This record gives sequence, structure tokens and C-alpha cells, in this order.
Amino acid sequence: MPLRVATTTPGPPGPDQLKMIGEKCLAFVRENATAADPKSIIEAIDTFGYEHHWMMNVGDIKGELVDQEIAKVKPKVRDQAK
Repeated sequence: MPLRVATTTPGPPGPDQLKMIGEKCLAFVRENATAADPKSIIEAIDTFGYEHHWMMNVGDIKGELVDQEIAKVKPKVRDQAK
């Protein structure tokens, strides 16, 4: 995957702006992602954050690092449904 650089300016949004950003992101995901495809949805969220409005999320680059670290420790997950 090529290195991606955000083209948006970071900054803490106010409460009203935060709601608006979330609504715009949701609309972008609905227009650009494949329904019921988690990978496509996450990619659309990342693209929105890189190209349309800065967002605080793990993203594709840090997410891969987190996945690698989790794989190293091989955590045991209990079944909470019992």
C-alpha cells in the first residue's frame, strides 16, 4: 500500500462541527463503500479522513501496526456469550 498523507488540516472541532463531520462521513461511506463489506467501509472512512476532513481514528497505517502487535502476543479471548 502506498504511503498516504492527509490533505486536510487537523484541529479539534466544536460539538456542532463534530456532528456535521460525522454526518458527512456517513454520507461519504454510504456513497463509496460496499454495503456489508467491513474492509470497504473502513477504507471509505480512511479516505474521508485523508481527503475530506481530518478525523481522529486509528486509520490504515497505525491499524496495521496494531494488528501486528496483537498477532505477536496472541491474546486469549473469552467467549462472553456464555
